[in-house]
Amino acid sequence: MKPHLKQWRQRMLFGIFAWGLLFLLIFIYFTDSNP
Repeated sequence: MKPHLKQWRQRMLFGIFAWGLLFLLIFIYFTDSNP
């Protein structure tokens, strides 16, 4: 396995994790602010 491909996959996983965390924070924020 090429190290470049591994690095790209790691970056992609981090990106998906970051977006998921961001959406989760927005979801929690809106559900908390709206009673």
